Amino acid sequence: MLGLRSADLLIIDATIIIGLLILLTFSSVSSPFVEIEQSEFMLEWYATQNELNKIENMLLECNTLKQDPKLFTKKLVKIFSENKTDRGGRADGLFQQGNRFRRIIYDYNELQTKLYDRCENLIIEQIEVEHTLNVLDKWGIEFYYLEEDNGIVEESRYSKHLASGPFSVNVINLGMIFPFLISAIVDTIMNYRKNNSEEDVATKPGIILMVIGFTSMIIGLLIIMTEFYEASSPFL
Repeated sequence: MLGLRSADLLIIDATIIIGLLILLTFSSVSSPFVEIEQSEFMLEWYATQNELNKIENMLLECNTLKQDPKLFTKKLVKIFSENKTDRGGRADGLFQQGNRFRRIIYDYNELQTKLYDRCENLIIEQIEVEHTLNVLDKWGIEFYYLEEDNGIVEESRYSKHLASGPFSVNVINLGMIFPFLISAIVDTIMNYRKNNSEEDVATKPGIILMVIGFTSMIIGLLIIMTEFYEASSPFL
């Protein structure tokens, strides 16, 4: 290493920096297949959860209206700006459409009957959505997108790690580049100060920094390989 010329050191540093920059470009994308699969699954899982929550809230509303049918007319008051019920069992109200007011007349008994029918259909929909969510839960736990804690299924730490994985890989990659970049800069500056073109020998600080760079590169590559293995392990 003591006989290493400054030009050789700069070539080595530049070659490794270029290689690490190429690796940085590819690693910033991480694993497209895994990320797309995870994103699509999590969107479907959250959408199914929201659908189930909506149905459950509607069924609670149904139970409330069945226990107190008078609440149904109160609900109409919230829908229309004005509401009144005549003896014929009809509810009419005014609602604004643009600058005009239009009158709507509904038979609230008929609406109430349709609501009860809809509530019965919601029970069937709830069973179907719960079955879909159970299937997604099992699939998500199998591929580590979800985890179960005390009977509660939630997004797993692996899934969150997968989403933040490219950032940590990029930070490690930049950390491997800096020793070689500093080595090249230090060696160039120190040789320039010597102002002796006959002795084109690499400086000791430049060589030490390059050795540190190789050490950090080996450690960094091992960490990156571990990161990629953890991200891809469910699919191996």
